[in-house]
Amino acid sequence: MLNYPSAPFLVAIRLTNRCNLTCKHCIVSSSCSAGGELTTQEWLSLFAELRRIKVFRLNLTGGEPLFRKDFPVLLENIADSHFTVSINTNGTLLKRPLVLSIKSMLENNLKLRHIQIGLDGSSPRTHDALRGKGTFERVRKAVDNLRSEGIPFRFFCVVTRLNIADIPQVVHRCMEWGGLSVELCPLVMTGRAGEYKNHLALQARERKQLLETVISLNRDFPSFITGSFLYWAKILESAEIPVPVRGGKLQACSAGVTVAGIMADGSVIPCDAMPDVKAGNIKEKGFSEVWHNSPVLREIRSLPDISLEQIPLCKDCSRRDVCNAGCRASAYYSYGAFKYPDPFCWIANPDAGIKRAGRSAGGSL
Repeated sequence: MLNYPSAPFLVAIRLTNRCNLTCKHCIVSSSCSAGGELTTQEWLSLFAELRRIKVFRLNLTGGEPLFRKDFPVLLENIADSHFTVSINTNGTLLKRPLVLSIKSMLENNLKLRHIQIGLDGSSPRTHDALRGKGTFERVRKAVDNLRSEGIPFRFFCVVTRLNIADIPQVVHRCMEWGGLSVELCPLVMTGRAGEYKNHLALQARERKQLLETVISLNRDFPSFITGSFLYWAKILESAEIPVPVRGGKLQACSAGVTVAGIMADGSVIPCDAMPDVKAGNIKEKGFSEVWHNSPVLREIRSLPDISLEQIPLCKDCSRRDVCNAGCRASAYYSYGAFKYPDPFCWIANPDAGIKRAGRSAGGSL
């Protein structure tokens, strides 16, 4: 089992499942009416515990975190602590009064890494197809508000079959609008994204096509593109170089080791990409107790004990000691278990795609 710290370095805080949009690729099926979330006081009590155990970074997300009326109160509390914070938003609610409020906190003691805004197309035609009519223009106005006040921001883009051809233009748009970077994100096939997966999810050959595009863009714009697709692109870039098979182990990522997530209802999850993998709930036990004693987290931390010889399609692959069977969340949402290869691997299975039958609820680890 992996050694793990007394507290995660980063905790993703899903403040709410409510949202003013109904994006096709949403992993929690957010809507205006979604409920069952922690109260203001419950979040403040959690922040106090996270401060006490010395968590360093918070990532505020949702749903749409800005949809909560108490968002300024929660952010002010975070500003009074040692946390470094980032905010993930669809951008449509970043109107000037809120931006000025955030700027005021920055001028005092808010340690803001950046605001991260979803941009899934270089024009309304592509972006609005995923996020709703008029959202592209509202994001543009949000960017103008942030730039006018000097607040740092970056973008993220969920890559799907609807926007894969537009990715080069998306990267150019993010640069044109002054973003620090753009994170290209894979689709996580749960929530509303799971309902639309047959229309949105990339097949392995499309994923390889994307990675070839990322390789080219990264050469033209070094350090601007971030995310797991860049990591995979680097593996593809060296795929023709022989790598000796060393009998490695299944590599756990940072999930449940240096990062964790907390859902709007208080459920603790290993990372933000695994919203259905519940390790416990802070309303029943404190976060620290869940972190140290959850059987789910112990199981995830034990994944490196598994030999890649036991993973289908990976045991004879020359690249297995580089990728270590890929993303565990991707395997879980395709096969219902972590002990499988990434279903989109183009090397071991060039025709691979999602398991169309889908995942049964409560799949085993």
